[in-house]
Amino acid sequence: MQWYEPVLKELLVFVNAPVENAQILWVAIPLFITILTMTFYFGLYKKEDLGWNTSIGNSIVLLFVCVDLLRMIYNYTQPPELINFFENPWKSIIVVVILIEAIVMVICAFYHILPAKIMYFIASPLPVNLQAYIITTVVYIKMTPTKYTFYAAIIWFSVLFLFINLIKVLESIYVNHRHKKMSEEVRELMHESRQLFKEAKKVSNIRRKTLINRAKEKNVEAKIVANKLAVAEEMQHGELIFAKKLLRLDKKSFMF
Repeated sequence: MQWYEPVLKELLVFVNAPVENAQILWVAIPLFITILTMTFYFGLYKKEDLGWNTSIGNSIVLLFVCVDLLRMIYNYTQPPELINFFENPWKSIIVVVILIEAIVMVICAFYHILPAKIMYFIASPLPVNLQAYIITTVVYIKMTPTKYTFYAAIIWFSVLFLFINLIKVLESIYVNHRHKKMSEEVRELMHESRQLFKEAKKVSNIRRKTLINRAKEKNVEAKIVANKLAVAEEMQHGELIFAKKLLRLDKKSFMF
């Protein structure tokens, strides 16, 4: 047997666990929805931090998962017995260790003990929810944890970490493309406004008034889109990129 085969076997257990035991879906689905939702959120609002309050919330989620897993171990037999904790020492120890970790995280976040960047990382959705999923899999399908389980967990974390960062990159490309389109729309509306204003100078008074009104409408639309672009870029990057030049030209370009 090759050295990597036991690791791949354990990795497949984590991947296939929800199929083999449908009960895991009740935990896995909310965890992965949370990971994806927060990934898209922080991919869109790059300048936002997780926040101390969210760190506490995520830590409490991990704490509640551990309490549920202790209940699960306690109910391994019918009727439930405390002896189950001693008959499954590794699982019980791992759950208790993660439970203590969750309590420490809550305390550190509540009193701002750790530096913000460190706290925001360890309490972010990926490490918190992935820990919860891995230990849930171990307990629910009654795995016997080994060193290969630990290696598989690291690989699983690394794969998800790369996948999530790929999502962020693709989202950033899409958002930048959308901002560029908005910038082009502003320039087109400004161009149409100037063209209508020039045309208005060459026609009769009655026709001129109509053209000037249309030019003003185009100008107002351009202002609205430019302001939306500025707000969107501020939320995305914390600075203006496409909107900066448009707003700087405000007095020259928005004549009316």
